[in-house]
Amino acid sequence: GSWSSSTAPLRDPGPSRRRCPSHRPHWLCPALQWAVGTVSSPTMAAVEEDQDPDYPEYTDARDLYSVCAQGTRREDSLGPEEIAVLESGGGNDAEGGEEETRPSTALPKMNSAIQSGIRRRGSVTMAATAFKQAATKFNIKPSDGINFLVEKRLVEGTPKSVARYLHKRADGLSKRRLGEYLGNVKDFNQEVLTHFLAEYSFAETTLDDALRVLLRDFRLPGEAQQIDRILEKFSRRYFETNPQCGFSNADTVYILAFSLIMLNTDLHNPNIPEAKKMKLDGFLRNNKGIDDGKDVPEETLCIYYQRIKDDEIRMNEGDQWEGDVVTFMAPNKTGWLSKQNHGGMTRWKRHWFVLSEHVLYYFEAPGSERPRFILPMDDVRVGRGKDARVLNILGASDARIKCTKCLDNGKMELQNFKEFTILAAN
Repeated sequence: GSWSSSTAPLRDPGPSRRRCPSHRPHWLCPALQWAVGTVSSPTMAAVEEDQDPDYPEYTDARDLYSVCAQGTRREDSLGPEEIAVLESGGGNDAEGGEEETRPSTALPKMNSAIQSGIRRRGSVTMAATAFKQAATKFNIKPSDGINFLVEKRLVEGTPKSVARYLHKRADGLSKRRLGEYLGNVKDFNQEVLTHFLAEYSFAETTLDDALRVLLRDFRLPGEAQQIDRILEKFSRRYFETNPQCGFSNADTVYILAFSLIMLNTDLHNPNIPEAKKMKLDGFLRNNKGIDDGKDVPEETLCIYYQRIKDDEIRMNEGDQWEGDVVTFMAPNKTGWLSKQNHGGMTRWKRHWFVLSEHVLYYFEAPGSERPRFILPMDDVRVGRGKDARVLNILGASDARIKCTKCLDNGKMELQNFKEFTILAAN
């Protein structure tokens, strides 16, 4: 079939966060200039004849052209609060400089309100690009993304402001990196976590459903201490907004929440043999006397056990594929394409491509953790070759394409090319 979308349907983010067309080219995202290395010439091989039946092939070049072309001229629209920041003076030093925001001197008699609109529209365009750059930085190293936003004056350097940004723009951020950031031991991160959880109300919500709501927005980190910090603050918020939950205090919520997470992992881990998975009597035994010395009603624990067994607590399907270097949340398109090697004899090699947040990546295979190539679809043109299946990506105004490539020694290096050519199956 044609090149595939994410396994989970993308939800409409609402009017304030839908993408809007732009006729202004973006600046190359500097977040990708984060590594150095030595130049090497990767070995290119002819495209393989066999096809992997488990993964889709990009078979419709017209669909690919449409998505790539849109990716070069689309941006995040900003919400009212973010526009207010710009109008108050923030964002004027975003990538691109003041030159783009200054109204034309050929319009000296233009109404001041219209001139203000032009300035604001230019600032919003640059700020939208900066927000996208910040997301890429965050998905590589969270603190870099936050520092970038503070430097651009798009987010105040307070825990509350950072928490609001993380909550509003969670769809573009790595669920994994977000969990790591919120679980960090630093005082600032813990204050951010407190304000982040303040955005939730768990009134009249069962504890397992509250965990489902929370863990749709970020992934629990792998370290037990980080999980402990997150669940402790979550438990306080749950008890604060749901005092009629039937538990004596937030400590009971914390103990049972941790127990439910452990039960969820145990019951749904394919590496644990069925005979060794936790049984109901073991779950009941583990939770005796946890409610301030009293037992949680056995009926309540039985219900929780069965609900976890029948319905795993998990993230959205499209949010589960993550690598160690960059994470990809709800990719717009994924599938196999062939890349042309322009050095010497023209040959093709097949790679697994991902288009996410207007950035094009390719990997050796679908399960690879490290991208081999990162190309922001900013300030580029997409055109067809003589063969309708071939797409050429060129720099805008005949500029060279800037990208990041993973060298054979594992280092990431900033490179540039005259063009980048890919081939769909048909």
